[in-house]
Amino acid sequence: MLGTTVALAVLMRWPAVLTLPQAAGLGMLVGVGLRASTAVNMGINPNIPRPLCATVS
Repeated sequence: MLGTTVALAVLMRWPAVLTLPQAAGLGMLVGVGLRASTAVNMGINPNIPRPLCATVS
């Protein structure tokens, strides 16, 4: 969770996004990263047998 927080703080200060395609690419990168972070956190919980499938739905 700390890693996610630090990564988002760095991305908020990233001034190189000037165009819509760059913003869309950054948004997709952040979305994939948050999805992976959620999958790992859910994978720790033994009540969720397939965490990757749970985060995709």
